[in-house]
Amino acid sequence: MKKVYQMMRDYREKRGITQTHVAKQAGINPKRISQLETGLVRLTADEFLHICLDGFGVTPQIFFDDQLSENENNTAIDPTD
Repeated sequence: MKKVYQMMRDYREKRGITQTHVAKQAGINPKRISQLETGLVRLTADEFLHICLDGFGVTPQIFFDDQLSENENNTAIDPTD
């Protein structure tokens, strides 16, 4: 499973959005965006929300929808337990 910062970087790059644009929209220093995307610093929940909602203009859920479906298939619960 990819880490959230990797998924965010992939999402941004696939859409041709620059780190500077995301930083400006989210009100975060561009250097911080770079550090977050490389895993050098921890991503806080507040930063994640700002980057998703303001920087990308999407709901944070999009980064977890595929992950949730994969996990549901791999962790089936035995109803007889």
